[in-house]
Amino acid sequence: MYKKILRILLAGLFVTPLYSNAAVITYTNTQLAGDRWRTEYTVKADAGESIEEFTLFFAVPDYANLSVHASPLDWSSIAVSPDPALPADGFFDALALSSPLANGASLSGFVVEYDFLGAGKPGVQSFDIVDPLSFATISSGRTAPAVVTPPPTGVPAPGTLALLAIGAILLTRTRAVPTPRLA
Repeated sequence: MYKKILRILLAGLFVTPLYSNAAVITYTNTQLAGDRWRTEYTVKADAGESIEEFTLFFAVPDYANLSVHASPLDWSSIAVSPDPALPADGFFDALALSSPLANGASLSGFVVEYDFLGAGKPGVQSFDIVDPLSFATISSGRTAPAVVTPPPTGVPAPGTLALLAIGAILLTRTRAVPTPRLA
């Protein structure tokens, strides 16, 4: 029984995802004044795909007054503010004018300014990677903060604690003495 549980737990540690996004988009927020914010995005092409177009979504009622502050050279960008009367999310769309972002490459400099009307500060957003010819969504994902604070030194990660607990359980259990079989 213990061996079966241990095999299942160990197998779960080494399972790779069956799918992955075609992109990773990270962001860095800067508060300009009051409710006005600026966010810079970095896009990385992943999973064997190049990126020719992507769209970031700004949800009603948290965002208003979107504007493109900057885009990398050879990319065309547009920002459309959310419309609470519809209600329709706003979006920022960027299209490569010459060559797409190659697999494994990253590009920063996509900067959007807006009023953030939600609680706290702006955070994770939805995005789509789009085929610019058919307008079909290739993949979807969620943005992630560009800077991740590591855990304090000396505190093991949760996975480490789980493995230590499993090891302690296996070490403390007693081995049953096999009973002799009668022929």
